[in-house]
Amino acid sequence: MAVVIAIFALCISALTLVILWRNQVERRHADITRFRSDFLMKLSTIHHRMLSVRMHLETARLEARNMRNSDGKYFWIEKIPRMIEKIEQQLRRSSELKDELERLDTMKEATRGDFLIRFQSSEHDLRSLEQHAGKLEQNALEILASIRSQQEEANHPEHLK
Repeated sequence: MAVVIAIFALCISALTLVILWRNQVERRHADITRFRSDFLMKLSTIHHRMLSVRMHLETARLEARNMRNSDGKYFWIEKIPRMIEKIEQQLRRSSELKDELERLDTMKEATRGDFLIRFQSSEHDLRSLEQHAGKLEQNALEILASIRSQQEEANHPEHLK
């Protein structure tokens, strides 16, 4: 009788171990899926911000060409294309990261703990992209404000006297 109870307890323990292992795999898969979804959403937001800044800089470049001749005009005509190129680099980088995340097979990787750790460590790349996007937005705003002030100065020189 004691042997039957011991075998029954062993079976229950083995079943409990399998259930706990399955629950751990499901939790890990949920974490991976959540991280992937959050990253893709943030990358999409960064991508749209960069596209918006690029569009504003393209408009600013056209406006700078129509400004009256001054040192500021030529400075912005030379600087804006370099900033647009930086934005293009960041857009390519965000697209590469997005493609990499979309290619992940979360079901295949669900049982690997090191995968979750690698995925969490890639958050650095995302934060770096966010910082670059913020700096580029700030630079674009400064350019737009400068061009706008020079246009107002050219259109209304009498109120500056």
